Amino acid sequence: MSQETLAEKAGISANTVSRIEGRQMSMTIGIFIKLVHALDTDANGLLGIVPAGETERKYRDVLYRISHLKTYEQKIVLRTAEVLADELRRNR
Repeated sequence: MSQETLAEKAGISANTVSRIEGRQMSMTIGIFIKLVHALDTDANGLLGIVPAGETERKYRDVLYRISHLKTYEQKIVLRTAEVLADELRRNR
């Protein structure tokens, strides 16, 4: 989502979004609440806080969905995940 789109959804200026993203200003609680609503998330999601058990639930959900793909599709997902993990490890 672009800064302009986020700003419009949140009812704030694109300049404000840019300055917050660039760490040139801190956001007020009012702006934080507007961003939570604009992004259709909760405060924990925006802060990067994962509730206990949430990560494991997401893993199980993804694995369940993968298990219902055709075999060749599962191989594509597995290879994609392997390449992505390798690249992330290399770029640390």
